Amino acid sequence: MMQVRKRRMNQDATYWPPTEADRYGNMQFGDAEAVKVRWQDEAQVLRDTDGREFASSAVIYVDKVVEVQGVIALGDHTAEDDPANVEGAFEIRRVGQSPALQRDEKLIKVWV
Repeated sequence: MMQVRKRRMNQDATYWPPTEADRYGNMQFGDAEAVKVRWQDEAQVLRDTDGREFASSAVIYVDKVVEVQGVIALGDHTAEDDPANVEGAFEIRRVGQSPALQRDEKLIKVWV
């Protein structure tokens, strides 16, 4: 089983996993989770899971599996219940995984 590569992830971030949409179609989120990341501000044009183009403002390497439609913010915001109240919180638009140079490790990165 491959382990997630965690070296060089020396920044703290907060991740809110998506749960389900409310009756108005607004996404709801689970409890905030602390994650270690390497955050790189980098503009890219990508496609989301539905094939629509979007402009990404950052690529983030994370130390755990996260989900599209979740929310991530740099810093420790684990006391916050609602990511809408956190300045600098971004919706995760795309998630990718690839093997690291060491065969037993994988890299997980997200685009926001």
